[in-house]
Formats: sequence, structure tokens, C-alpha cells
Amino acid sequence: FHYTFHPADRPQFAASAFVFSSRRRAPRPTPWHVLCAWGVARCLAAVPRATACCKWKPGPTMKDATKHPSLFSEQLNLTVAQWASYLPSELRASFRRDFERLGSLHDAALTTIEGIWERRERTYAFDESTGLATRRPFRDHLAATLSHAQQAPDSTVVGVLFIDVNNLKGINDNCGHQVGDRALTAVGSIVRDALRVEQCVDIVARARDDIYAVARHGGDEFVVALTLPNPEAIEHVARRIKGRADDPELQRTHGYIGSLALTIAVGGVAYESPAMPPAAAPNSIAAGLLAAADTLMYRSKRDGGVHVALARFTDKLEVHTEQRLQAAE
Repeated sequence: FHYTFHPADRPQFAASAFVFSSRRRAPRPTPWHVLCAWGVARCLAAVPRATACCKWKPGPTMKDATKHPSLFSEQLNLTVAQWASYLPSELRASFRRDFERLGSLHDAALTTIEGIWERRERTYAFDESTGLATRRPFRDHLAATLSHAQQAPDSTVVGVLFIDVNNLKGINDNCGHQVGDRALTAVGSIVRDALRVEQCVDIVARARDDIYAVARHGGDEFVVALTLPNPEAIEHVARRIKGRADDPELQRTHGYIGSLALTIAVGGVAYESPAMPPAAAPNSIAAGLLAAADTLMYRSKRDGGVHVALARFTDKLEVHTEQRLQAAE
């Protein structure tokens, strides 16, 4: 048998598959080969019984795994049926039963591993206070979005927003850190709910792959990755997000009831993929767009407006056509 690994497109664990197969160029198996494989299967099937004294328990998975057989189980059943034909008829049923248990154990183990990985992902990929993605998975998501945009048949615009909560230190000092945490949670929820914009209308429903599209970058900063219909759409989304995040009614709806005003500063960059693939890697372009949006955010922090710009890649990433917008439409 041989082993193959199937990676996942998104940053989430994908179960590997063991594939039992008899290769075309391999010699025809003899009864001796079949009996040796049978012995291996019986030894592996005995592992859970041997480890019972250590209180080892497979996950909730043994019953579920048999309902949804994996590629491994399917290929294993085909191979076992072929190999069983070389055994005496009175041994075939027992031969099949032992290998069926091996397939179930394999599926159960993979489901358990997936559960462990999902718990790990929730711990390390998402911020505990806001429930948003953390910096690293966001950057991976942004780089993947840029790569996908470059491969798309039509010109795709990727928007990046950098958001900072104004006067969070004052809120923490005067109202307490618990209120400051609620302020961060409220801003994160409001931004996440206004993620998609198309023709100046917010689309609340989001694709599942967008769980990394809004992230807490650290401290009082948030970042957003958007796929936009055109470069001008960055203006609408930036202004609407600021208008909603600064709205006291929405803030109360999302849990912030502090005595101090809660506002945000927003900087945004819209990047249109060039016709020819750029010389720089998507990770490098992503870092440049975040740095440009960060610079625009600090200008917004100084004057209270919303600063956006367009970006393009020639021999390097260039930011141009900067605009200062009013905070509300």
C-alpha cells in the first residue's frame, strides 16, 4: 500500500487518506502475501483493545465513520475483495471482517484528529475577546484572495481596510478594561456585519470562506479584506463602516454602553490586479497593501475623515489617487 496526502485549499486540516491498491506492474499476490496482510490487519485492529487499560478512547467517531466511508475504506474494500479470492472459501468471510474493522478504525482516527485540529484552530486562529481571526490567518487569507484575483478571467479588485479604535486608552482608564473589551467586541461585530458591499448596498450574508476576512490585527486595530466590483467601491464601504461603527445606537445593540464616545479611524486601499502577473509574490503585495492602508488610517486619525487610495503594481506597488472623504454619506 502507499500513502498520499491531500492538502486543503483553506487553512484548515484536511484528512489524509491511506490508499490500499495493487499496482498494475506489481506481481500477482500469492496466498502467502494475503495471509501476511491479514496478520497486519489483525494486529492493527487489536490496538484499541490493547490500549484500553490506558483509558484511551477513540472519538465519537466509530459509528459515524461507518456511515460515511472514506476513500481509504472504499479502496480497501475493493482490494480485500480481490485478495480474498485467492483464499479458501471458508476463510474469506473472516478475512473481510478483519479488514473492515481496520477501515473503520482509520476513519475514526481521522475524525478524531480533525476534531483536535478544529479546537486548536479555534484557540490559535481566532481572537478570544472578539471572535475574529487573528493576524496570521488574515494575512494568509489576503494573500490567497490576491492570488485568486490574479487568476480570475475578469479584472478583480481587492480592497484592504485598516481600522483603529479612537481613544481606547481613555475608555479603559475611565470606564474600566471590561468596558474597553466590550468596545472592541462591538466594533468588530459591526465591521463584520457590514463586510460585503455591492453597488453601494451592504450585503450582510457572507460566504463561509470569509471567516478570516475580518481580523483583529492587535490591540485596538482591525483589518478587512474585500473583493470589490470596482475600485470606487472602496469609498462606499469605508464610509459606511465608519458611519455604522460610530453610531451610538448600533454600539449599544452590540454591547457597548460606556460613557465616553466610541469612534474609529479608517484607511483603505483598492488594488486592481494587472493584466500580467506581477513580479512580486502575493504575500509581498499583501504586506504592501496593509502598510499603505495603515498609513492612510493614521491620516484619518489626525483629521477625522476617511482616507482611501488606489494601488497598482508596475515594477513595484504604487499607491496613488488618495482621497479624503467625509465620515458619512
